[in-house]
Order: sequence, then C-alpha cells, then structure tokens
Amino acid sequence: MEAVLFGTEAQRDKIPSASGIDITGTVVPFRDSVKLLGVTLDSVLTMDRHVTEVIRSCRYHTRALPDAVTCVVPRTRTCLGDRAFAVAGPRLWNALPISLRQSDLSLGQF
Repeated sequence: MEAVLFGTEAQRDKIPSASGIDITGTVVPFRDSVKLLGVTLDSVLTMDRHVTEVIRSCRYHTRALPDAVTCVVPRTRTCLGDRAFAVAGPRLWNALPISLRQSDLSLGQF
C-alpha cells in the first residue's frame, strides 16, 4: 500500500509526513506519486510524470514498427467514436510536422 498527499507544497508541509500514515497499526508510507488504474498521479497533480511514462511507452512500442512516422487511425461508426483518444491521438500525431515527429525531444524540451 502507498499513500500520496495531494496539494500545494505549502499545504503538504503542514502535514507531518516523516513516516507515513498509521492505518489500523500498519504504517503506510507517503510517496511523491502513485499509479492508479494506469494513471500516474503526483502530489501536485501536474501529470508530468504520467505524460512522460506514456511517451516512453509509446516510443518503446513504435520502435518495433517499420515506419513509426505515421500512425494508423482506426475507423469508427459514430461521431462519438471519432472523439475517442484511440482515434484523436493518431490524428493529432499525424498532423504534427514530420520534423517534430522524427525528433528525439523529451517532454521537458518540448
């Protein structure tokens, strides 16, 4: 088990968090981030770590493809399906300039 204190730095400093939180005799340590249902949440809720992990995972999987410059956009039957991330993500990626798609920038540099 892990626990995260969410809030601004000033708010989190008000809570004594040296050892964690005691739940029925078990001390649960505080972490800077926690992964919940595949989403990495950090204590400030910036989503930087989650986005970095998703980009790293995408790069790992796309390197196995022969042509990772363009993505295949799945077909959908409804306009609601067109708004799904699985469809919108590849469309947005394909809309980026080729020089940006081929670069090796990190999230901080982007």
